[in-house]
Amino acid sequence: MADYNINAVDRKVSYTGSAGVGPYAFSFEILVEDDIAVYFNETLLTKTTDYSVTINANGTGSVTLVVNVGGNIPATPDADDLVVILGAKDIERTTDFVTAGDLRAAALNEQLDALTIFMQQIKEEVDRSVKAPAFDPTGISMTLPKKASRVNAFIAFDANGDVSAAVPSDDVTTLAEVATDIATLADIEDGTDATDAIQTVAGISTDVTTVAGVDAQITLLGTADAIADMNTLGTAAIVADLDAVADKATEIGRLGTADAVADLAILGTADVVADMNTLGTADVVADMNTLGTAATVADMAALADVTSQITLLGTADAIADMNTLGTADVVADMNTLGTAAIVADMDALADITSDISTVAGDSADIQTLADNIGTISAKANAGANSDITSLSGLTTALSIAQGGTGATTLAGANIVASNANTTFTAAQRGSTLTDTSNTGSVTLDFDASQNFVLTLTGNVTLANPSTEAVGQSGFIVAIQDGTGGRTLSLGTDYETAGGAGITLSSAASATDIIPYVVAASNRILLGAPQLAFS
Repeated sequence: MADYNINAVDRKVSYTGSAGVGPYAFSFEILVEDDIAVYFNETLLTKTTDYSVTINANGTGSVTLVVNVGGNIPATPDADDLVVILGAKDIERTTDFVTAGDLRAAALNEQLDALTIFMQQIKEEVDRSVKAPAFDPTGISMTLPKKASRVNAFIAFDANGDVSAAVPSDDVTTLAEVATDIATLADIEDGTDATDAIQTVAGISTDVTTVAGVDAQITLLGTADAIADMNTLGTAAIVADLDAVADKATEIGRLGTADAVADLAILGTADVVADMNTLGTADVVADMNTLGTAATVADMAALADVTSQITLLGTADAIADMNTLGTADVVADMNTLGTAAIVADMDALADITSDISTVAGDSADIQTLADNIGTISAKANAGANSDITSLSGLTTALSIAQGGTGATTLAGANIVASNANTTFTAAQRGSTLTDTSNTGSVTLDFDASQNFVLTLTGNVTLANPSTEAVGQSGFIVAIQDGTGGRTLSLGTDYETAGGAGITLSSAASATDIIPYVVAASNRILLGAPQLAFS
């Protein structure tokens, strides 16, 4: 039988899951364990299966959660989870005072306590409801419209503040569909995208009206073909050509005849325009100036008999090749190559084209040899280097500058051999990873680091790695953050003595060290942790 006060406190408390499974305390009084309801995030939990209740002597108590994989609490809660405890005593009265029966104070207290708890529960629920403030005028109506009026609608309030006929959801949806357009106009108006752009357009309303009067022409210009033509005409090269044409108004007048227009129609095709762009380059124009001399014109008359060959030479690739060949240096080279002796040599080279292709594949090595030909000549001469007596032997070790080690043995060269015992005369260090933010699943990279210094900012699970190597050993340092209480769970590849797992120091900023050695693939043996270094 309860014998304590029912204090004026809210019958609801909320926590994050940072305390793990708890306990999570509640400061309102209850009579029995079933007088509360517990939520984990948005799920109503079941007593015993999901949590247990402890009632203190003064009626307050606490809740301890039960982790159940596949159940309502599948893993240990953390700071991202929500735990809510609220009063949920069934509102009922199952006993009566009988006539001439005992009227004991304890029985009265229990009934009155239950009534007080009922009222506090109702108050907690009312506090979460929508209601008018106390200072609203008397007579305000909060009664909802009838069902037929509020189906698929939003609640509205009239000029008196009363709940009125609902706003149809279709109207709100229509407004929402143009929300992006409204936001765009607002950005233009307030200067986010363009300062006073709407006012600027308003100031040229006459021009806008004029443009509207030629909308048919604008529609014609808006076709894909017209846009493609304008893109072609808008290139830098074409614009430059148009500037040049503007200076030839008289000549353009001559081009306005029917015959000239027909010829221009032929010249205006994409292929011909591309050819004219090619011919309009500075190099080609210079070449045409050269070709315009009387002697060259006579030569071109002779070339009229080989038009098919000239057509082949008129391609863009051939023109580019001729531009290259037309430079002064190349012409000089061709004059040199044109002698009888060189022509004979080229005939001989034509017979060994496969060998030439092979040599071309080693052009990088040949270039390296060419760059160092002076050094090679000096070293290769007999007696030029006292260290070299022949190509097959050395009297002394090659120096580092000569590409050697300066010694005749591994020990003398200070080189570590992988198949021999080695004594180090200076300290050696394994690579150490320092990570100041670790929470959730963490995979250690044993290929990149030998030692690991991890600051725990949440509960951590060491996931199974794929980079461990047999014989590798080192240490793992676990540092609690300023909150503390972080736990360390292990993947199946990590083994501890007796399968006991790892229990860390829980104090804020506590430092623990865990030694390890890799015994086999998927077997990382952890030593007993050394705790609470300070």
